[in-house]
Amino acid sequence: MLKYKNLYFLKDNPKFAVKHLNDFLLFQIYSVPVIRAAYCRWLELPSLLKENTPPTMKELIDKSHQLPDKKLQKKLNQYHIETAISVLKSYQNCGVPLTNDPTVKQTRRKLTTKIGDKNLKILEQAQEKGIYSDKMADLAVRCAHKFLFDSKNYRSWHITSQMAKDLTQSRRPNEYTFPSIQLTKGCENHCSHCCDRAEPHLSHMPWPVFVNLYRAFHKHYRHYPQKECDRYFAKFFADSDTLSYNDPIMGMDAGDFGLWISQEKGGICQYLTRGVRDDKSVLALKKIILSKQPIAISFVDTSKENMPQNIKQLNNTLDVFESFPNRKFNPSILHLHMKSGPTVSDEIFRDFHVEKSGIWAMGRGKDLPANETEHFPDSEFNTPHVITPNGYVMKSKIKNGENIREKEASLYGVNNYGKPSCCLQNLIKLFTRQR
Repeated sequence: MLKYKNLYFLKDNPKFAVKHLNDFLLFQIYSVPVIRAAYCRWLELPSLLKENTPPTMKELIDKSHQLPDKKLQKKLNQYHIETAISVLKSYQNCGVPLTNDPTVKQTRRKLTTKIGDKNLKILEQAQEKGIYSDKMADLAVRCAHKFLFDSKNYRSWHITSQMAKDLTQSRRPNEYTFPSIQLTKGCENHCSHCCDRAEPHLSHMPWPVFVNLYRAFHKHYRHYPQKECDRYFAKFFADSDTLSYNDPIMGMDAGDFGLWISQEKGGICQYLTRGVRDDKSVLALKKIILSKQPIAISFVDTSKENMPQNIKQLNNTLDVFESFPNRKFNPSILHLHMKSGPTVSDEIFRDFHVEKSGIWAMGRGKDLPANETEHFPDSEFNTPHVITPNGYVMKSKIKNGENIREKEASLYGVNNYGKPSCCLQNLIKLFTRQR
């Protein structure tokens, strides 16, 4: 049984709640015994768990000593039901992709299914009648909890083994480049070497869409050989920093994603980030460390970088890792520098594993002096298909040192201009077939 499912199954067991309180708070699974235990131990809890607790739940924990079990349970049930109604309504008419950037075009999409719509009506009727029963609360959790939701409430896509195969690339037997389901598009880092020339216009894929897509592909890809470095179905970024993912509807961040995928059979995510930028990214990174997913920190060292700022960001990021003395894994640091060599001492990396690499003359890297970058023919690069946060299926290719993406299809049935190729006709039909 998945860890979070086991926690939910045993949430009403007082002894289990006390023993596993940290896990309950990490996965945001609450019950009366969990709330009671959290109230008693709140001052001694790690800051991570306090920061990870939603404000409404913090308030309920703080007032829990004033409430008998029956009344506390009713308030908890009300919290779950009201949360689920809000979540289902938001996905029922959802701006896709998710963004706070007014320059990013959104399209209203219905992401709930008939089952999700039916459950929303049931929960709304219960709220109207003031029925905050355990049964209704359980339904609410299975509709809207970021880890526990039933995917039947949300739009999904049928992916055949042939379709999964068509979206891979293979230059050698048993070595595949898998498509990237892009959690976030856009990047705030503005790295001087960026192959994608990423712009700081962030948008995100709705969490239920990603979950259903990932599982539809993963059931095929988990049987593929994945032994070579950089040849795993594990890259869920393209022109973005993995740490920046955010779905505010379900309250999902990049750290929650690591916790989730670590519970999927054979699931893995390869994080790549410049490091923490604010309190939200610090919290996400802490959860990634607990998830034990592999993570690489990119340290860019060129004449166009603000090196004092880069060093400060690196220090802040390494501080987070060192705040976990019993961590199971360390990050790798990718020190990207020009041909003339690094401009900083290795001492700044604090004995963490470092891989030094030259910068490719691709994308923004072409704007650096030509004699300072590594030059390769376009044919050397194998670029994956990308499914973007707005639902486009993009084919990537390198042309004149630039990463060019062309729209081939859409999850939502919008195909490319002109007549698509035969294989794409089939692909579009599959993508637009809803379970």
